[in-house]
Amino acid sequence: MICPFFKGRKVESNHVESQGTDLFILFHEIRDMRKFIKRLVYVILGVALLLWFVSLSPLDYLLKGVYATYLQGENSATIDDRAYFETKIVRADAVRPRAFDEQISEEFAPSPELRALLDETESVALTVFHQDELKYEWYAEGYSRTSRTNSFSMAKTITAILAEMAIENGDLKGWNQKVVELLPELKGEYAEQLTIGDLSLMRGGLDWDEHYTNAFGITARAYYGESIYALLMEDVPISTPPGSEFNYQSGATQLMGLCVQRATGRSLSELASEWIWTPAGAQDDAEWHVDDTGQELCYCCFNSNAIDFARIGHILLHDGTWNNHLFMDSAAAKSFFEPLSTPYYGRSIWMATVDGISFSYLRGINGQYIIIIPEYDAVIVRLGHQVGPRGDEEQNLPKVVQDLVAYYSAKIGETTTDTGW
Repeated sequence: MICPFFKGRKVESNHVESQGTDLFILFHEIRDMRKFIKRLVYVILGVALLLWFVSLSPLDYLLKGVYATYLQGENSATIDDRAYFETKIVRADAVRPRAFDEQISEEFAPSPELRALLDETESVALTVFHQDELKYEWYAEGYSRTSRTNSFSMAKTITAILAEMAIENGDLKGWNQKVVELLPELKGEYAEQLTIGDLSLMRGGLDWDEHYTNAFGITARAYYGESIYALLMEDVPISTPPGSEFNYQSGATQLMGLCVQRATGRSLSELASEWIWTPAGAQDDAEWHVDDTGQELCYCCFNSNAIDFARIGHILLHDGTWNNHLFMDSAAAKSFFEPLSTPYYGRSIWMATVDGISFSYLRGINGQYIIIIPEYDAVIVRLGHQVGPRGDEEQNLPKVVQDLVAYYSAKIGETTTDTGW
């Protein structure tokens, strides 16, 4: 039998040992925590040093790019990214907006097959117009008639229209005017040969590799950079003979927009408001992305909605005169659809044929389209997040555009026959 005294002493010994073990564990936990905090401080200092270095380097645009994409859960620019850019307002006339006549009919709703394609490509808006009447409209959840989204390269056509208007107003001498007359600082072996018309037809000969997924490429630098003017004048020479070979380059449209600004002494946003948006009866202001210097990205990023975007299509559909207003000479408007550089591209606008039906369309990288079908007096606007699968490869035609033209041309043809229009 164990004496109670010794039995108690044994318990006390065990208690001391337990306390010692706990202290030992606590000591190691504190030491590990100190190591973790020390490493965390090093990481934070390292990241801060890296950010400081990048901000002082030619790669500073990456900070804005990463913030506007990856930190928002995206891997590229999106139709809703105007929240991460400064913009200039393109004013609409709030006193005299012009609403489209509406005769909405489910008869103009997409077929199940077309609807599936629109859903697959994450469409957010679809509007269909026939004879200047709105026949059908649809918006995805979270979007509406007034939602402003990024047009991306549809803005190229808007800039070209402004250039034509500047010509007709006498600010520019014509499409054959040399760019160096307005931008004498332009560099490159062939800079003296470059005309404004070359820029509008995408045969400018710029040292510019159009690439949308290369974070270190010229297109990303232009989109997220501090000054697109400085980028063009310092890093983008005219390196090949202009006027001959088609080469789609966003920098070409930017140079064209800069020429318009130099000639008029006004910003593109002001001109777009006075020359296009107000006389077209736009119901809502638009926004144009600008860089850190306040310069519009002339090749890109005119933000509006599916109803007001259609006004651009109607101006071109009606050969420059619409809404009782002469926007540009009819011959000049028709010249936009002449395939001078390639069969599928005119003066800053795309062209194609589906089932024997010729049409033109403004086009943005994520599937932004304003489709103009003269044969059926129709304009279709589709906005969305994805361009989707390719259709006719030879015409560089997206399947969404191909199917929209085929379906609505047939639909309007049937409706016209049935009603005797």
